[in-house]
Amino acid sequence: MSHNDLPLAERVRDLCQAGYTLLDSNQPEAALRQFYQAWTLIPAPQADHEESGWVLTAIGDAYLSSQKYPLAIEALRSASCCHKATQNPLIRFKLGQALYEQGETDKAGIELAKALETGGDRIFDGQPRKYLTLAKLRARQGY
Repeated sequence: MSHNDLPLAERVRDLCQAGYTLLDSNQPEAALRQFYQAWTLIPAPQADHEESGWVLTAIGDAYLSSQKYPLAIEALRSASCCHKATQNPLIRFKLGQALYEQGETDKAGIELAKALETGGDRIFDGQPRKYLTLAKLRARQGY
């Protein structure tokens, strides 16, 4: 069986896994190539496919890693509109993180508070404390 005979989800997952391996090796540009290759496999309209959320989140991760925050924000906002991803706490966390680093702390606080509300404290594990602190502050304020 060739790679093209595999189901869409499996082909996309394989490319994203290869991309994350590159991202973990501090090769965000090479990772982006893998993620965009996965994107090209998804039929239009892409937002109707669950895989789109995975790929756009991965693209957002790569841009976050490269400190290209406007591009990360764009990818993560798009990811949050995809099928089965509208309330994904990981996407909300990453979007909040990118907004925070871009200096948009009000918007970041809202996204981080929503991530906290839907994903709990565990989504902040291993991350700088500033994100959880802002999330809790905004949650208390009713964002």
